[in-house]
Amino acid sequence: MKLSRLALLVWSVLVGCSFAEEEPTFQIVSQSFDFNDDLYGWEADFTDYPAVADYGDSVYQWRVEHTEIPSYLSANKALMLSCDNKSGDIFMFIKKQISGFRPNTNYNIVFEIEYVTNAITGQGVLLKAGASDLEPKKVIEKNEYVLNIDKGTQSLSGESLIVVGDIGTVPSAQDYNQSIKSNSTSSIPFIGRTNSKGEIWLIIGTDSGYLGNTTIYYTKVKVVLSASE
Repeated sequence: MKLSRLALLVWSVLVGCSFAEEEPTFQIVSQSFDFNDDLYGWEADFTDYPAVADYGDSVYQWRVEHTEIPSYLSANKALMLSCDNKSGDIFMFIKKQISGFRPNTNYNIVFEIEYVTNAITGQGVLLKAGASDLEPKKVIEKNEYVLNIDKGTQSLSGESLIVVGDIGTVPSAQDYNQSIKSNSTSSIPFIGRTNSKGEIWLIIGTDSGYLGNTTIYYTKVKVVLSASE
């Protein structure tokens, strides 16, 4: 089921019942971010590499840009992350805090992520998505830059992020291909919890064991958050 259908279905339920109650027990929020227009406050970073001086920009060739996707696909802009994965274990991620929710409340979160990438099937570059009441940050543990929340390792989901799918596409004549991934059909829903101020951090990233360059252009991100008591 597409996110738009999901949002429409739940909204129809709300229209039918919530106005009869002073404080409805059900809440749904849908947000969409089209990176052709703006970055909307999304930030990017990289983890899972040695915290030593020799492992810098010149080694990994980090790149984060709000730039055009390959012209043979469209003339639109996207949020682009790129890295030469020298350590074979790089996590490239984007994050954004959203607010206006019930404090200290669990929300079921459905993601729909549109992207363009040069990754191909078999490289093992996995897309993960999730949320946290804490801001996802890069920290140093045992001389490694790691994420301060549990994202899982490679093909495994963690407490704060789940595997949405492999971003690789079937090799073609084009270097880059478009795709969409969503957890809307997952048998195990993702649940994130807001903090005491009703805020929550969204996080999306690629967990990669591929020794080589991976570039991903995030074109659109849609999320639907629903809570019931």
